[in-house]
Amino acid sequence: MIEDLTGHCISAGSLVNFNTNCCEQLSDFMKALKTNLLQSPLIHADETGYYYDNNRNWLHVAATADCTYYYPHEKRGKEAMDAMGILPTYTGALMHDYWKSYLDYDCQHYLCNAHHLRDLTFCEEQEKSTWAKQMKALLLDMKHSVDDSLTLGLQSLTEDQQTKYLQHFDTLIAQGNIEHPLPQKQIGKRGAVKKCKSRNLLERFAKHKDGITQFIKDFAVPFGNNLAEQSIRMMKLKQKISGCFRSKAGATVFATIRSYIDTMRKNGFDIMDALDLAIKGKSIIPFIPAYSQ
Repeated sequence: MIEDLTGHCISAGSLVNFNTNCCEQLSDFMKALKTNLLQSPLIHADETGYYYDNNRNWLHVAATADCTYYYPHEKRGKEAMDAMGILPTYTGALMHDYWKSYLDYDCQHYLCNAHHLRDLTFCEEQEKSTWAKQMKALLLDMKHSVDDSLTLGLQSLTEDQQTKYLQHFDTLIAQGNIEHPLPQKQIGKRGAVKKCKSRNLLERFAKHKDGITQFIKDFAVPFGNNLAEQSIRMMKLKQKISGCFRSKAGATVFATIRSYIDTMRKNGFDIMDALDLAIKGKSIIPFIPAYSQ
């Protein structure tokens, strides 16, 4: 026997039906959740792999401070993101880790600097890149200044601070182009010229300067994509404890119920009470004024 979401003991088969019924009762909640995300000024997006029938699938997440939307799909890229139904019509700002499919969407893009620190560390240690070492130091210095300013209740760095940092950023890009020049194509060799990771990262920083440095201009934009990364840790933990899904439907049910649970948690509702209401067809939709706290 297994305990269901309300603590009652039921058989494994009954638990499957229980979860399926709960998922069906959450259809209105999921619609409202998607509408709320489309109206949000900033969305954090990420994805992580999971396995079904020995094939790699992907759990996509779109999250804000008050809601989490999970969506399972067999693909990782734009096909899955289109099917999720949020990014194709979203016009706000999107925080992500530079998975290139995100860049296909017509919205403002902010890049995760926590990922950049890891990439720069690799370039510094493995490719002995002086540029990567200096750019990493600059990003950390910018972050420390933002953290100090936040304690003073400010909403951005001063104009002088911004100018100093952005000029230093441009100087490092120029130095990086000297240290990591574009490799020359060999005569008679086909295909694109292979670039080192430091060169690829340098080109990203030059092209996406605004998306990388926005956090010093507007403190509403975080340094990194921690909000989305926290959301997908749940899937990694689930696979370690319970293993893979047995069906595509099971992944969908799991994603829907977890969307509800995590959104309830963020809005301060008791999880068990919220689930009990959902099972009875009275799911809480915290984006409707009647439920505001």
